[in-house]
Amino acid sequence: MAPPDSATDAPPLLDAAQLKAQGHLLAAPFQLETPDGDRIEVKHLLRVLPGKRIVGEGCWQGHHVLIKIFVSHHRTKDFSAESCGIAALAQAGIPTPEIEGSAQIKGGGIALFTRFLPSAESLASRWKRLRPNSRDNDAEIIPLVEDSFRLLGRAHAHQLIHHDLHFGNFLVDQGNVLLIDGDAVVPVSGATTQVFLENLAMLISQLSRDWDRHLEQWLLAYGAHSASNIDRKCLTAAVEKMRTKRLARYLSKTVRDCSEFSVHKTFARFECFRRNVADQLTSVRQELDATIARSDTIYKDGGTCTVAKVIVAGTPLVIKRYNIKSIAHALSRSYRPSRAWHSWKAANMLRHLGIATPQPL
Repeated sequence: MAPPDSATDAPPLLDAAQLKAQGHLLAAPFQLETPDGDRIEVKHLLRVLPGKRIVGEGCWQGHHVLIKIFVSHHRTKDFSAESCGIAALAQAGIPTPEIEGSAQIKGGGIALFTRFLPSAESLASRWKRLRPNSRDNDAEIIPLVEDSFRLLGRAHAHQLIHHDLHFGNFLVDQGNVLLIDGDAVVPVSGATTQVFLENLAMLISQLSRDWDRHLEQWLLAYGAHSASNIDRKCLTAAVEKMRTKRLARYLSKTVRDCSEFSVHKTFARFECFRRNVADQLTSVRQELDATIARSDTIYKDGGTCTVAKVIVAGTPLVIKRYNIKSIAHALSRSYRPSRAWHSWKAANMLRHLGIATPQPL
């Protein structure tokens, strides 16, 4: 038997222009090439921001690295912000994966390589997996959140602000918490206390009000490294403002194409699905009425709506179809957001606020 054709078996070779063009359709593995002929292999994708940057796990010059590829028109500026932010964190003694190197990518792109931590997961992922507020798990999650406040306090003590503070930008590796996303790190030498207070409020706003009972110990952790004088009344007002702003920003994401949601718009139709289930629900999207008709469990079959249980790819789902009863009814609904639109945003809002409700797909 002839040996396999290594050229055929190798991942496809792409350039930066192709990465930019493929957007969310980009799939790993693939290879990239530098102007001097070096090859970079991206084995797994971790995040894709179409037209801006791609983050993945891969191999470069024999090193196992995390690869962040900048492909926008502002790629030089974005690369500089990322690398300078990482350097600033390291100089302040804040744990963050160190830079391994960088390279130009054919087709107009720049890649930044940082150390890959195979056992690391984001604090957001750990939070979700441990299901906080379960007594057995609180003892593990609370110290990790405390460490995130400690790192922020250290950043503020070194006159650094992180403009994208959420638990996805903290990594947990072998019990240690690291801060990532260097392009959000900005030096603010001589900044007022209000600047640091608002940045602290951004981190606190990631937690629902149920967790305010632990705020004192987290502020103590923050204050151990930060010289800022935080006025509690001003902090409370800033946190409420940030929570409102964060909710509004999240709800706007639920109806636009982004990493979490897949949106398709035409003159006659609007579709929005969670990106991780969009492909599984293709048959439902294409034959909604027929799918409901095949259901043997109808919870409600009234004039205003039909609610049915269906099985899709072995998974039980509930479909709620808001019915149009007549031409007059259609006209009355034509100038305002649909009931499905309101229901979709309301269900996402409840989950965002930590209120239990079935996940809207």
